[in-house]
Amino acid sequence: MDEPTLRQLIAGGETATVEFKSSAARPIDIAVRMCGIANNRAGGVIIFGIEDATRAIVGVRDPSLTTDVALRAARMVKPAVAFTETSVQNWHLDGGTLITVEIPPNDGRLYQYDGPAMSGAARIPCRCRWRRLTPFSRRIAPPVGSIMDPII
Repeated sequence: MDEPTLRQLIAGGETATVEFKSSAARPIDIAVRMCGIANNRAGGVIIFGIEDATRAIVGVRDPSLTTDVALRAARMVKPAVAFTETSVQNWHLDGGTLITVEIPPNDGRLYQYDGPAMSGAARIPCRCRWRRLTPFSRRIAPPVGSIMDPII
């Protein structure tokens, strides 16, 4: 990508293949967006340092932190989004530092992000107390303190 192309993407606004982020959000939030773009046949780009509503260049405060968040988010997607050496780039435009993360076109794989359940937190303790039990609810209600598997 070159500077005129980057300026053209910013002027075009957000689309299914272009996402603006004013700062590095949590890796979980970025992973969700990456997953959506990775499942697009054309791939796409996430541009950090752009205000969503106004398309103003606000820049990022810490480019290395933003790059780290993007790389961590890519590993949260299953299968991991594959980056090349030029997939993550720093840009200096209009007095602000932007980070672009290019997500390659989809090659037929299905990318998924299932949230915290992927990190091993698959069992949730049930601490509910049942106040009014009907004959039906007595049969389906789990005992207090039991472990329930989440429905996925």
